[in-house]
Amino acid sequence: MRAALLLLLAACDDPCKRGSEPTFELGVGATTFTQVSDGDDAHLVFGPQGGYHIDLAVKTTYLDLDDLFAGTIEGVVDGSRHFYATPWFAAECIDDTQIATGVRMFLETTPEEVIGHTVIVDAEISDIHGTSLADGFSLTVQAPL
Repeated sequence: MRAALLLLLAACDDPCKRGSEPTFELGVGATTFTQVSDGDDAHLVFGPQGGYHIDLAVKTTYLDLDDLFAGTIEGVVDGSRHFYATPWFAAECIDDTQIATGVRMFLETTPEEVIGHTVIVDAEISDIHGTSLADGFSLTVQAPL
C-alpha cells in the first residue's frame, strides 16, 4: 500500500503532466531549444512561402500536453510592431520538460527595416485549461545565413 501511494505521489509531480506552479521559458531554435540572453543575435530565416521569420522555441513544465498550446508572440522594434504570430503548437516531453521548437515569429515588414536592430519579443502561451504564462527577451536581428 505504501509503495502504491509513493508511486501515485511521484506521478503527480511529473513536470510533463498538468500540475501546480507551471513554468514557461521562451528561447530560439528550429529543431532544439536554445536559451537566450537579452541582446543575443537571431538570424532571420527565409521561409518556404517567401516570407521571413525567426524560429523560436518553448520550454515549459506542468502544463497539459494532451492538446495544443495557443500562443501570441509580438516583436517590437523602435516602438513599432514588426513581428507577430498566433501559433497553435504541440510540445513533447524531453528530459522532464515540455519542449516545442520551430515556433515561427513572422516578419511583417522588410528585412532592411529590422536587420541590426533590437527586437523586444513578448510571448504568452496558454493550455487547454486556460493556464496562461508569459516570457520575453530582446534579440539583435541579423541577416539570413
